[in-house]
Amino acid sequence: MIYNWSFHSITSGKGLNTNMSTFNKVDLEDIHVFCKAAENSSFTETAIQIGSTPSSISKAIARLETKLALKLFERSTRSMRLTEEGQSYYEVCKEAIANIQDIENQLTKSSTPTG
Repeated sequence: MIYNWSFHSITSGKGLNTNMSTFNKVDLEDIHVFCKAAENSSFTETAIQIGSTPSSISKAIARLETKLALKLFERSTRSMRLTEEGQSYYEVCKEAIANIQDIENQLTKSSTPTG
């Protein structure tokens, strides 16, 4: 899932305003994969858990690292762990995902058809 917002479209409810710069694209799928990999400390375990391949997990992490221009994980042949920046990013992303899930649950409950 990729979302591209501009400040104008969020505040006015109108389409993108070409006079204002847009936020960088946010790929929620890559962020979800990153959070799972951080929790599992393993691309293989993450791939098994979400029904993917270790290669696709590695590619998702590489896309985020390229976009952010920093390393999220310290990797060796036997282990991986979050870098300091990766840990900070994980904490913010985990909270953001929880917030999105909370609002979706609230909206789903409040929009249950009646009658």
